[in-house]
Amino acid sequence: QLSGGQMQRVALARALILKPKLLLLDEPLGALDKQLREQMQMELRSLQRQLGITFVLVTHDQEEALTLSDRVAVMANGQVIQVDTPSGLYDRPKTRQVATFVGTMNFFDATVRRDGSARVADVVGLGVMALNGSGQGRADGERVLVALRPEGLGLSRTKPVGPDNAVAGQLQARQYLGGRQLLHVQVAGRAAPVTVAAAAARGEDPWSGNEGSPVWLTWAPDAVTILDPT
Repeated sequence: QLSGGQMQRVALARALILKPKLLLLDEPLGALDKQLREQMQMELRSLQRQLGITFVLVTHDQEEALTLSDRVAVMANGQVIQVDTPSGLYDRPKTRQVATFVGTMNFFDATVRRDGSARVADVVGLGVMALNGSGQGRADGERVLVALRPEGLGLSRTKPVGPDNAVAGQLQARQYLGGRQLLHVQVAGRAAPVTVAAAAARGEDPWSGNEGSPVWLTWAPDAVTILDPT
């Protein structure tokens, strides 16, 4: 009797023996456990490179799509809403829907205004934020969505010296995930906590058992993505 991984390999071999120019894989790894799924991802990637055949992979697994693909198409309601490289989708999503589907994102309501020769945004929960290149083309008074990935945020116990992009908050909860952790921080004027991704320290972790303590959030200007609100 064949295991799930062996059955997947047999099915793939049957398809490849016909030497197709294009191979459609519809949720090929969905029934496998996590460890075997990750192993099969590497095997599929290696096989595709060896054979030079185009694989069209249908999947609802974000990590699987980013791991296996050279280009990814995100679809919603039968429409393609963005086609890009995996890193392009993750770092430069064009819509809130794409940003939400590919990874975790913090969203903040904001309004654009002019400050001298530049444009800034009044961001709910973060205060005044200088806009990067993509935000400079926005109109005064325009409502936008400021998006920040959890790994684009830093966390410290004291106010950092230097960075303008810093706001005080309170550590609400900590999720330990092995090699990394998610820290949830409450800031004034915002109902939902802000999620920060950080490496899990070996030994005594500085954030363990410190829920409720004051902290400071920081971020770099190039970590910010400006999106339309809808």
